[in-house]
Amino acid sequence: MALQGMYSGQLYAWEMGGDLNSVSWTLAIPAANAFSQVHLGDYYEFDDKSASEIAIVQTTDTQGSKKNYPDPDATNSVRVVWQANMTTMTIVMRAKDVWATYIYQVFLF
Repeated sequence: MALQGMYSGQLYAWEMGGDLNSVSWTLAIPAANAFSQVHLGDYYEFDDKSASEIAIVQTTDTQGSKKNYPDPDATNSVRVVWQANMTTMTIVMRAKDVWATYIYQVFLF
């Protein structure tokens, strides 16, 4: 199975108010077998109660079937996914009293 392409990027969150805020992105890709991953890049805490989370929460295939995964704060949250015929991937990030960068990569096969 040869690599056909790749999508990658860096997202960031900055929150200084003390509340745990969430933001989500849905990435649309050409239908392909895809290996996807997300992870924390840089991290700067503003206090001792800072938090930063990221997870893949949903993927969709060419049939429109959606596969849901746990939220980022769950102990079994998902950061790596293999999906046949993937067309979308939704990422959720959460931040509290922190500046953080997050990296996503989608490898198309």
